[in-house]
Amino acid sequence: MIPSCFQQTGFFPFLVFFLVGATALHAQPCPTLDQTATLTSPDCAPGSDPCALCPGESFTLNATGTNLIPGSCINWYYGTNNTFNPYNGEGVLLGCATVAGAPPPAHIPPFSFEITADMCNGGPYWVVGIVDPLNNNCSPTFTNYLQFDVICPTPVLDSAAVCHNGGLYDLTQLQDPTLPDGIWSGPGVSGSNFNPAGLFGPQVLTFTPSADCGVAVSTIVTVYPAPTATFSPVQPVCPGQPAELFITLSGQAPWSFDLYAGNTLLNSYTVQATPLTLQVSPLATTTYSIQNLTDSLCQGPNATVDVEVTPPPAGVLTLAGPDTICAGKQDTLLLQVSGGAPPYSFVYSINGLLLPSMTTNQDSFVFLTPTLFAGTSVIRLDSVTANGCLGVVSGLDTL
Repeated sequence: MIPSCFQQTGFFPFLVFFLVGATALHAQPCPTLDQTATLTSPDCAPGSDPCALCPGESFTLNATGTNLIPGSCINWYYGTNNTFNPYNGEGVLLGCATVAGAPPPAHIPPFSFEITADMCNGGPYWVVGIVDPLNNNCSPTFTNYLQFDVICPTPVLDSAAVCHNGGLYDLTQLQDPTLPDGIWSGPGVSGSNFNPAGLFGPQVLTFTPSADCGVAVSTIVTVYPAPTATFSPVQPVCPGQPAELFITLSGQAPWSFDLYAGNTLLNSYTVQATPLTLQVSPLATTTYSIQNLTDSLCQGPNATVDVEVTPPPAGVLTLAGPDTICAGKQDTLLLQVSGGAPPYSFVYSINGLLLPSMTTNQDSFVFLTPTLFAGTSVIRLDSVTANGCLGVVSGLDTL
């Protein structure tokens, strides 16, 4: 039993030494990245430090290291500071430079990246390379951080509201004074002028600065139609009687205009709301007009309306029948009207007693009196009206 004990005691230390020692002799050493990485580009803006690039331009990254494994990745990341850690999920991945093994030794090929528009004016940026994935128990390894920037001159444009009949609009009024040079494009654009004729509503115009890396920016020029004034029809009125002018305006408040009666200026107005009503009192048929109409943006055309003044009627009442009749009979009267327009309404009286109003469309109207009693009857025309106008009356008959 003792010899077998010695055999076990002697065998196992040798076996452990052989297995552990052999493994240790062939373990892959951890890769490391040198602190000599470079970022180069023929597109760097002259005199820029760090390298300043435009969208569409590119840079190349070069790095070296030791104990690199062919086929593994050197992943390049960028961020906005020189302390971000890609192993912690920080930064943005640019891509992988696959470690090459031929010709030996293992080496990192150059990696190129093209600048994208979304990087404009977000820097400065830093790039760093890491080994990914790491072997077990290996510590993270980084290249040195490399700085670059993407500076894109971006103009700040104003917007505008113009009238479609206002003529050419100078677009330089909308430009950023710090970036005065560039090209305008869009509907109605010719050089640095905008022609709104035939265009309505928002128009998208674009300014592309001539500066290196300049970013094209769009703005809105809104084209409005000219304001208008519309009169509603006005009913005929009597001389000096008030008439209401009902006016509807279109466009952008406030509105300003002059009101004329013929060639005579009545008043000037500035109003904030539409529609509106103005009162006039013409003595004769008159043409009223709105002139010099403007809204907040544009000048509009004139508008007119005729207000007809109906002359007052003149009525004469005469006896058309005999001047003597029997008691209990009716006699015949004649109303004659001149001026005004039918229908005509009139009132007459017998012995001072007013009879109910009568209406006729005839300017020569024959009608019967009520039944008359014995004695003298004095018949008089008291009033006549046409279109609401009270006329002049005459006529006093005795029978």
